[in-house]
Amino acid sequence: MVHVETEAKLLATLTLLLLFHLIIPIISTFSESNLHHDMTLLDEQLKAVEDGTIRVVRVRKDGTGDFKTITDAVNSIPSGNMRRVVVWIGMGEYREKITVDMSKRFVTFYGERNGNENDIMPIITYDATALHYGTLYSATVAVDADYFVAVNVAFVNSSPMPNENSVGGQALAMRISGDKAAFYNCKFIGYQDTLCDDKGRHFFKDCYIQGTYDFIFGNGKSIYL
Repeated sequence: MVHVETEAKLLATLTLLLLFHLIIPIISTFSESNLHHDMTLLDEQLKAVEDGTIRVVRVRKDGTGDFKTITDAVNSIPSGNMRRVVVWIGMGEYREKITVDMSKRFVTFYGERNGNENDIMPIITYDATALHYGTLYSATVAVDADYFVAVNVAFVNSSPMPNENSVGGQALAMRISGDKAAFYNCKFIGYQDTLCDDKGRHFFKDCYIQGTYDFIFGNGKSIYL
């Protein structure tokens, strides 16, 4: 089980990230003509959800959590979800190909921390490539839902580095297509097309992104800090 102090830090971090969720709509609509608009620009639906109860489901590979796989945890979230669901992910490597579909909004992936070691985190990995799945569907984790948050998680596409003559070597670690997503202290690791910042408004803070070619691409309107 998660230590009480760790859960307190989890909720504190989520609060910080969700404040950015509320700020993003203001940034995207900001112009000289509305400098004096009031706080009605805030996302009232998001605020209402975050003011409600949070459901926490725990994933541990050894079976001591609620689920052994992240896929099963995501599948437990009902379509049309209207509450914040935190999928707490225990340390280890999870070989899974995961989609958070658009009906499952307000989902958080929160990786277990190893003390003060910010670079040690759970890993979600798969080796799909565009040759077999198509570029957009090769992602190890694909998020089509709005209001997604990830904290302390490594997203990896473990397919080998393509050579210059290879076809279909694109291999995404993450595709984010939902609106108003936030990532804090996450890693995105691959070779070609590592992070597909596909569409929507997103916030990345203290993240590490590794690749050799087009390792960040897409049409998202995002902030990287």
